Amino acid sequence: MASTIEPATHEASSLRIAVITYAFAPVLSGIASGAQFRVRRLLERGHHVLLMHPDVSHGYETTIRNRDIVGTEEFAGNLRFKAVAYPTKPAKFRKSHPEPLHHSKWNLLVHLTEFEADAVIVEEPMGLRGIASLGMGGYGKPMGAEYASATGRPAIAICHTDWLGFAERNLGRWATKFIGSTARLLMTRGPKQFTMMVAPSRYLTDKFNNFADMGMEYMQCHGTDCGEFHPDNRKWDPIPDVKGPVLVNSGRIVAEKSIPVLLDAFALIQQEVPDVRMYILGDGEDREKLMAKAKSRFGDALQFPGQFSGEQLKGWYARADVYVVASEAENFCSANLEALASGVPVIAARAGGNVEQVQHGVNGYLFAPGNAKELAELTVRVLKDEALRSNLSAAARRTALDYNAPLCTDRLLELVQRLVREASEKRMASSES
Repeated sequence: MASTIEPATHEASSLRIAVITYAFAPVLSGIASGAQFRVRRLLERGHHVLLMHPDVSHGYETTIRNRDIVGTEEFAGNLRFKAVAYPTKPAKFRKSHPEPLHHSKWNLLVHLTEFEADAVIVEEPMGLRGIASLGMGGYGKPMGAEYASATGRPAIAICHTDWLGFAERNLGRWATKFIGSTARLLMTRGPKQFTMMVAPSRYLTDKFNNFADMGMEYMQCHGTDCGEFHPDNRKWDPIPDVKGPVLVNSGRIVAEKSIPVLLDAFALIQQEVPDVRMYILGDGEDREKLMAKAKSRFGDALQFPGQFSGEQLKGWYARADVYVVASEAENFCSANLEALASGVPVIAARAGGNVEQVQHGVNGYLFAPGNAKELAELTVRVLKDEALRSNLSAAARRTALDYNAPLCTDRLLELVQRLVREASEKRMASSES
């Protein structure tokens, strides 16, 4: 099905908007795909865009550098688009993600000033500053806020990641409490210099504000393209010879995604639905180890087919009968939205932003985190009841339409336009006084 994005409508007043992102193709994440769509939408709306994205051409694994994912190439030839790849190195505690080099090595302000940005959108400001390495890496100060301070133009920060949860999972709860004052400093000193900070989930908004009184606001600004992800994508069925029910999960295959819970649940599901198959898409540090365990335990019934994008990924979602999520670490998961947009019921751990996307008994089900037995029981219920599955599927699609990416980006654009007007009025009043 063709994309639901409307034709370009040129605004009466075209803005020059800089987008600085923590992740971009070939890095694969919800932040990267969201930034790609936002740039596309801003250009369609007639605005000029400077995209500042991480350079991962040196020092990264070939599996990252050589991913076949369209990035800036999509906008090649558009005279209103400009891209700058800023220098990076792998994050100390998150090697698959890049961090900017320190501001002493390069100058962000030069690029923003040369572009004459009317506004700056910063995707994941704390990651860019260096919170992933506890301040031992990253730019070392809030990217974009310095330009806003110097010029009186607005800088809007979009906070995507649950860094507190990340610290607890990697350092432990007690260590996280011990470094709490340092974390508060990193999370507040920089972000509070932005004109506005928003988060795409109420869960993350409340968590940050309760931890450090950050003044963050909730905004429904992150979604998925419901024209691209659609039930009709079953025409790209990646497993046409498989006739039985199919379960799908996708994302980074790392400890925080709780993949062993999926394996334990699958063993129970097989007892009730013998011809069921599960496919866990993606890549990550735990993939080889989990593949070996799954092979000895389930044979070919549970597979890790690899990383997919484009039509292949859309086909996997649409082919699924149920999308299963055991992760307790999701803020506002793009994969969940892609499955819902594909008309697939989602059964997810009752944690984080999952509870904002999955309506229990309406478009899927929520289960107690870590409870493989409950996950299995709910999945079997859906697989065995065709009428229930059909109702959940229809509701899943309706839910995703509320988070359709064009609408989400237009909400953000309205905020940008308002802040630009207010900043302009403030500068004019200041010059007249």
